[in-house]
Amino acid sequence: MRRHARPGPCFLYVLRMSGAEAHRAFGADLSGLAPGDVLRMLGLHV
Repeated sequence: MRRHARPGPCFLYVLRMSGAEAHRAFGADLSGLAPGDVLRMLGLHV
């Protein structure tokens, strides 16, 4: 069950984020991960 009916702009930004952008934003090597993997690492279940 989803807590948020409508994703916020921050959530949508993460979905559009490339691996390199995620690396700069979070300081982790996410270049090889799919967006869904990044969201799971952030604790968001999709």
